Formats: sequence, structure tokens, C-alpha cells
Amino acid sequence: MITIISHFFFFLFLSFFNGKLFLDKFDLKKLKLNFFEISIFGIVITSLIAQIINFFFSLNDYIFILNIFLILFYFSYKKNRQDFYIKNIDPLNIIFLILIFLNIFGSGFSDDLNHYHYSYIKNTDNSNYIIGLSHLHHHFADSSIWLIAHSYFNFNYSSLQDIHVFNGLILFLFISIFFNEIKENIKKKVVIIFYL
Repeated sequence: MITIISHFFFFLFLSFFNGKLFLDKFDLKKLKLNFFEISIFGIVITSLIAQIINFFFSLNDYIFILNIFLILFYFSYKKNRQDFYIKNIDPLNIIFLILIFLNIFGSGFSDDLNHYHYSYIKNTDNSNYIIGLSHLHHHFADSSIWLIAHSYFNFNYSSLQDIHVFNGLILFLFISIFFNEIKENIKKKVVIIFYL
């Protein structure tokens, strides 16, 4: 239980700060993204960079830990730290978080996990990108950014459970973004039925 919760917050921390780092470096602060949008943006950027890294190195735990240290080093010397606080945590986001944890604890493994998804994740964890995998199986011909992200956002000792943790993180972020958009539209008195 502690492993699932700590990995969830590790992944959330890493995705948020990778997104924040990218937005800072390319001067995209004018986008005015909230915490959840920056985290989704960070997952996408981290996954794309992980794909590039995987051409040269395997995506094992050392790459993940190195990323954590680089983020800590960069943001420890950052002058303006007021951007890092989550403003106005809504109680409904806490309820979403609890429901996501219950979903992670209650989810089982599907039959095709070892045939395709988990084997691709383990292959990416243990070796760099192999060109020509379609000769082994046609599912290996495409490099899914979702599976690259799963390979990056897992620890080898708990990788089967981390698959559900990462899926839960993505679900939590999308539900929170959707809820915040509805809340902002209610404040602006926009008719929500058009958005739904």
C-alpha cells in the first residue's frame, strides 16, 4: 500500500517538474497552465525524451533516479519558488485521488499483459531500442508512446503494479482537468451543456 502511494506521488512529482522545467526553459509561462495541465504536459514531454534516450540507453531505474536528482538540482537554485505551490486544492480533487487509489488497489491484471504490454515494457527497461522487432511479432512494430511512458515511469521491483499506478495517475490528471474546466466555466457563467 505504501509502495503504491509513494510511487504515485513520485510519478506526479516527476511529471509536474519535468513539465515545469520545459515551460521555464522555452519561456512558455504565458500559457497559464494549472498544476494538472503542467503534469500532463510533463508526462508527454518526459515520454518523448524517454523515447530519444531509449535509442542509446535502456530505461531502467537509474535513468529515472537521475531525472529526480536533476530536477532537484535545477529547482533548488531557482529564485522564484512561489510557482510550485498548488493553489486552491478543491476537496473534490481529494475525493478523486481517493477513488483513483481504490481503483489502483482493486484493479487486476488482464490476460494480454504478459503477451504484449509487459514484455514491451521489460524489453525497453532492459535494452535500448531494437530496430526490426516486427519480425518477432507485429505488435512490436510500433513504438507506443504510452508503453514508453510506462517503461520510464516504473521501478523494476514493482513494475507490474506500477502499470496500474501510472494509468491511475493519468486518469486522475484528466478527471481533475475536466473538473477544473467545469468549475471555471461555472464561475464565468458559461452554459456547460455545450462543452459536454
